[in-house]
Amino acid sequence: MASKSISVCVFSMESWWQIALCPSSLLAPCLQGTSRHDFASGDQSFVGLPPSGEQQEEEEEEEEKEEYEQQELEKSESSGVGVGVGEETVSTSAGSSVVDTTAAVPSDACSAEGASPCSVSRDLSTHGQPPQRVESMAEQPVAEKAEEEVSSEKPNFSGTWDLVRTEGDLDRLLSDMGQGWLIRNGAKALKYGIGRVVVDCQQDGDDLKFSKVLCDPRNLSKSHVHITVGKGTVSFLDDIGRLASTSRWDGNSLRFDAKLESSGLSVTLLMYFDNKGNFVEEMISCKGTVAKYVFDRRV
Repeated sequence: MASKSISVCVFSMESWWQIALCPSSLLAPCLQGTSRHDFASGDQSFVGLPPSGEQQEEEEEEEEKEEYEQQELEKSESSGVGVGVGEETVSTSAGSSVVDTTAAVPSDACSAEGASPCSVSRDLSTHGQPPQRVESMAEQPVAEKAEEEVSSEKPNFSGTWDLVRTEGDLDRLLSDMGQGWLIRNGAKALKYGIGRVVVDCQQDGDDLKFSKVLCDPRNLSKSHVHITVGKGTVSFLDDIGRLASTSRWDGNSLRFDAKLESSGLSVTLLMYFDNKGNFVEEMISCKGTVAKYVFDRRV
């Protein structure tokens, strides 16, 4: 059922005769609602009655709060401290300080262009000092992968290998190692041993045995050397002369750090497989000249 609103004007007994003389002046307050009781059926609350004690206390508290906020605003304006966007004023026992809150707000938390700046609330500690800023960090992986040791599989040079070509400046390398014009021209005439030089290898892990047919046809016998990688110094004959050498694995290469016994000039020898599976002997002279012997496996 729709409720009905009834307006009732209440007058004191002393003013009833005034209504008859000038009713419009006395009915005006009623029409304005100053003495009107608005009620609906079943509703016990009345508009126009004096507020209750609780309502009056709430209104007084609200007024006090607004008055306090107005006083604080006037104090901040009189102090001359400007607070910009992303900053807030923190009052402490030592005075007022401006705390930058922009850094504590993630960039994606702010609204898009044209929206109001983000606001950040901060609580002071019991001693009146601002709390330390806690930065939002991206979630770290639960466990980082440990670096795996890449242990290169040691090459196995076992087999018979025929010299098929050379690379680099062999004439200059021989000159760096103290070889004279006659020997250099003879080696060049023999194509530095292509089609003649042969290397045989037997290998069991770090134990290797080499035998080599040299380029110089005056050397009727093969050159032999037996090494255990990383142990001791060995002496053997090569095309550039007799060498004293140590050995070690250098990645996928077997490395010899050698010196000519006659002159003391140093030379580095590397043995490895190229990307085509060829056996390679690389020589680096004391002056940095590089030359290579490239071998094919004999079938």
